[in-house]
Amino acid sequence: MALFRRHLKARQAVGTSSPVSSPRQAAAVPTPPQSPVSDSLTAAIKLRCLEDEDSFETHEGTTVHVHGYSLIWGDRSLGRDEWPKLYPLHVFAFRVAGITYNQQGANSRAFVAGKVILLERERSNPYDRNAIRVMSQDRQHQAGFVPKDVAALMAPLMDAARTSRAARAVLKTFSVEHHRHGIEVVAAAGRELDLVF
Repeated sequence: MALFRRHLKARQAVGTSSPVSSPRQAAAVPTPPQSPVSDSLTAAIKLRCLEDEDSFETHEGTTVHVHGYSLIWGDRSLGRDEWPKLYPLHVFAFRVAGITYNQQGANSRAFVAGKVILLERERSNPYDRNAIRVMSQDRQHQAGFVPKDVAALMAPLMDAARTSRAARAVLKTFSVEHHRHGIEVVAAAGRELDLVF
């Protein structure tokens, strides 16, 4: 089961790929290992989450509000294109798939940034044998699924650990007129994940 702790309330917005500016912040998180494969996969991995609030306008003129946290690993903020660097460490950040089919569940207060949620294997899914549902902690609401490419990596790790459920955290939400159109999640499979908010 993953471990989540809120050590501090960071009030600094961080860009998607800029380094942490404060030396104090950089010292609080260990530098990433030179070789991810050599990292002990049984030890907890610590990632820092700094507040990241923003809004932007789409080409159609719709305003999207972004609420949540950016992942900090070592001295860098990890943008979405850098998330695969964490995969060899059995840590996965991803945007939830299928939200449009689960809009009511996705809009639940259970899926706000910083909340602990569940990832639940759905071995009987006829479309994807690696399917993993994204559920609220009380299992009353489903936001969608782990994307297929990420589920293909996570499912064997969950199966090897003989677990069908795991606790994870919501990183970021994307909303238009109070309706969630995107949810980003960070998770670990087969190891502890220590998130410092």
